[in-house]
Amino acid sequence: MGGGRVVGVQIVTAWREGMTSVDLPPVYRDIVDVIDDAPEPVQAKQTVPRIGL
Repeated sequence: MGGGRVVGVQIVTAWREGMTSVDLPPVYRDIVDVIDDAPEPVQAKQTVPRIGL
């Protein structure tokens, strides 16, 4: 099969008007921060090590 490692599951609140990244679980905020700080588009394989997974 896929051979990947399952890290866990996070429940994310459905988006609604006025929400920001502060409303996300910490790991999702980390992903948003990495993408926001990147000078160019990033791929998932570049994001994962930067968030410690």
